[in-house]
Amino acid sequence: MMGWIFSVLFCIGTLYATFTLGGDAALSAMLLGASESVLLCIKLLGTYMLFMGLMSVAKEAGLLIALSRRLKRVISWLLPEAKQATGAIALNFAANMLGMGNAATPFGLEAMRLMQLENKNKTTATGTMCAFLAINASALEIIPTTMIGLRAAYGSASPAAIVLPTLISSGTATFVTVLICRRLLKKR
Repeated sequence: MMGWIFSVLFCIGTLYATFTLGGDAALSAMLLGASESVLLCIKLLGTYMLFMGLMSVAKEAGLLIALSRRLKRVISWLLPEAKQATGAIALNFAANMLGMGNAATPFGLEAMRLMQLENKNKTTATGTMCAFLAINASALEIIPTTMIGLRAAYGSASPAAIVLPTLISSGTATFVTVLICRRLLKKR
């Protein structure tokens, strides 16, 4: 489905650029965009390698497991119906908080699978599943590795200056999400 949506958007954008700028300018813009995206990927590669290496060291040192243990009690309070999935949810939240989004995905999928096993109505998500997704989407992040990498790639004088604003904004979003989810889960 998403492939069709992106294909339609690409076609509309190409037609619009062709009619407003002309064929040569539209082609040049597309080629320039493709070239710049490859250059950005190459610039980000070093940053990703650095942060993923640091996160791997943190994971091997047990930081992810220690953080997930600390989160289990909070998760039990937050999502009381997620009995079997508490460990996977804790690992998912811990990985996201440490900026390891790729490592968090398998834990999130496992948590949803375990919650689905307890779900009586297999065609409808439970309130706990919805609350997990909402809290996960609010994205409490302590180390915003992707944004730091992007800022460094584009020559920012202080790429890590966004850590505190990111922590404040993501913390606020997560706090509001938790309040809403707790209220909605209590109504059920």
